[in-house]
Amino acid sequence: MVLLILILTAQAIADFQWEAGAENKCRTIAIQSDGKILMAGRAMNPVTQQYDFALMRSLTTGQLDSTFGDDGRLLTSIRSSDDDIFSMYITSNNSILVSGLSDTIGCNTCPETVVAKYFPDGNTGAKNIVSATESILLFPNPSDDIIHIQGIASYDIIDVNIYSITGRQITAGTGNTLSVKNIAPGAYIAAIHLSNHIVIYRQFIIHH
Repeated sequence: MVLLILILTAQAIADFQWEAGAENKCRTIAIQSDGKILMAGRAMNPVTQQYDFALMRSLTTGQLDSTFGDDGRLLTSIRSSDDDIFSMYITSNNSILVSGLSDTIGCNTCPETVVAKYFPDGNTGAKNIVSATESILLFPNPSDDIIHIQGIASYDIIDVNIYSITGRQITAGTGNTLSVKNIAPGAYIAAIHLSNHIVIYRQFIIHH
């Protein structure tokens, strides 16, 4: 069974194409609980001629899954510049969390970090995209006791959920101050839910 998965995955990577001749890259692979294979990276958008976030899903047979995105493939343009996924995590309900980089226009040496969440069917595209251009900051970071949320002026904070880097919810709270003194040291993600229905994701470190 393991050998079969490896063969099918290799076949799917070979087909990680949108635009002929483009330098598309499959950066990461994950297998869903139902055996479907997800691949993520970058692919050339044939319309804009820019690299976008690229997701592809195949069945256990190696064929593209027509129920996902556009006949098995899904492109998401984060900015009007090159975008690239580098890591991916599948949650227990098969939602897809990805993180990657999006270049700043005219500044290829200062890419911005992006976190995006996709629904299992892929048809709704990316949800809750956030780039580092947002002014929202967590400080101090790293922290051993209290973390403050800074930079939110136009909207109220509804709640803040803290997740491990594997997607497990650790705690929830409200307001712009987080107590982390009872959380084990490590890397975490804060999901900041705002009153305009946007969720801002920020990574932080706890050390005691």
